Amino acid sequence: MISNAKLKFLASFKQAKNRAESNVFVVEGDKIVREALLSDLEVEALCATAEWLDSNRHTVSQRVNSEVLYEVSDDELSRISMQKTPNKVWLLARQPQPTPADATTEGLVLALDRIQDPGNMGTILRIADWCGVRHIVCTPDTVDYLNPKVVQASMGSVFRTQVHYADLEDFIAQCQKNGKATYGAVLGGKNVFETTLSDNAVLVIGNESKGISPELAGKLEKLSIPNWGGTCESLNASVATGIFCAEFRRRTQ
Repeated sequence: MISNAKLKFLASFKQAKNRAESNVFVVEGDKIVREALLSDLEVEALCATAEWLDSNRHTVSQRVNSEVLYEVSDDELSRISMQKTPNKVWLLARQPQPTPADATTEGLVLALDRIQDPGNMGTILRIADWCGVRHIVCTPDTVDYLNPKVVQASMGSVFRTQVHYADLEDFIAQCQKNGKATYGAVLGGKNVFETTLSDNAVLVIGNESKGISPELAGKLEKLSIPNWGGTCESLNASVATGIFCAEFRRRTQ
């Protein structure tokens, strides 16, 4: 059972301000919560229907302290959920400690310059996970990777990728100093399918409408995806990321 006072307290985390002040984030839905429970996140509260708890009792018993575990009805779940149609389970987790970006990391690293759309961010995390890219470095004004919409769009990949926030110009300069290739995804660059690619590289993806900042773009080797149709002005940031990552993996594996 769960009290009205506890429901009201948990519902307060619908507000980004309250999540930030308490250093927590929200995960909702069957698949994503199960992915979260496979990670090393610190669980602050888990609310689920009796049906979900019966199906996942073994995992829950290993990962969730009984003091923060609540069996709830569908109506009670809807009071705390940010979803139009809540899906069986809601989890509140402690935010992981931020880690510094490491310019000595080997292999392909993604860098995001002011990505704003949570759906794009979540999809980029999912693409990175699929392609085995474990580190993503973001400018401080890139959307929070623990935003509920980002977590939802990532479909669990947020728990398997390391996301760092840093001054991207400084990070790129350090990477170049360490001999790491640095590429920028832009319009009018070299054809990515015809360019020699390094397997130890940073690929920068720019803002959805403004692209990579001019100051940063000037320091990168510019790559493009050919516009064979000749009609669209640009590609969605996450779609472009998927094409670039697939090509890097195809040629550098």
